[in-house]
Amino acid sequence: EKKFGQQKLGEALKAAAEACKIALEDDQEIIEEEVAFLQDEFDQYSDDLIRCKSLLEGGIVKWTDYQELYQEALDWLDKTETSVQGYNNFQSSMQDKRKVLEEFQLKLQAIFDWQKELDNLNKKGQILLENCADSRVSNAITQLSTKYQALLSLAKEVVRRLEVHFQEHHQHAALSKEFKTWIEQTRQTLEKYKKAENTHEDLEEKLNGVKSVRTMMEQGQNKLRYLQDLKERVTLNTDSSGAGVITEETSGLKKDFENLMNEVQDVKTNLSSRFDLLGDLEKSNKLLLEWIEDTEG
Repeated sequence: EKKFGQQKLGEALKAAAEACKIALEDDQEIIEEEVAFLQDEFDQYSDDLIRCKSLLEGGIVKWTDYQELYQEALDWLDKTETSVQGYNNFQSSMQDKRKVLEEFQLKLQAIFDWQKELDNLNKKGQILLENCADSRVSNAITQLSTKYQALLSLAKEVVRRLEVHFQEHHQHAALSKEFKTWIEQTRQTLEKYKKAENTHEDLEEKLNGVKSVRTMMEQGQNKLRYLQDLKERVTLNTDSSGAGVITEETSGLKKDFENLMNEVQDVKTNLSSRFDLLGDLEKSNKLLLEWIEDTEG
């Protein structure tokens, strides 16, 4: 069309030149003004075409660039979501849980950092909307933002779950070790009260010691109860092989504690029997002495 317009303008200029040859001076000025106006209009038209072409070409480049970035972002979100969901598998040991937690914390940080990519893409989309009022652009921006927020929420939920799983497992391991040490120390304390001289004073002292151990056993019962409750929670978020180890370990501690309780009861029974027997012997001895005195008198 520009070429056609150029041709028409050329014809008009040529006709104007011929008309000026035969026109009066005043008419010549009018013709020249009209020709100049046509030339200015055509020049403006040509400039507008160039600007329009430049804008269209720039818009195509921006649109292509945006589409590529949008597709990359969409692929990254889908890929990352699949990766995040893969962390729902249970681990068999506390070390594995720590490793997975630390690994996922890095992934969560990467998801946080990706916010910059989303912001950059949104800026490009806004620039594109300034030259192209296409609802697809605004819809795409909204879709990406929604998917990103959903991914972020999912990742936060996963990291919280992994933290709880590791912390509970770590707590169970620490308490198991502490309870095992407590049983050993309590058994050593009990050992001091197993031997006593055949006197009321020493037997009574040892019995009071055993009584204090029985009070400690009540505290131990509370420790064991809490440890068993914690074991139930830990085994629910542990792989079956690891859960079996935890159950066996806790059962072993429970059995050891029960054995200790029996030992405490045996020591108490032994000391009480000796104390009562000593009392009976002393009574019998006193009666015997009284009988001898009566007989001699």
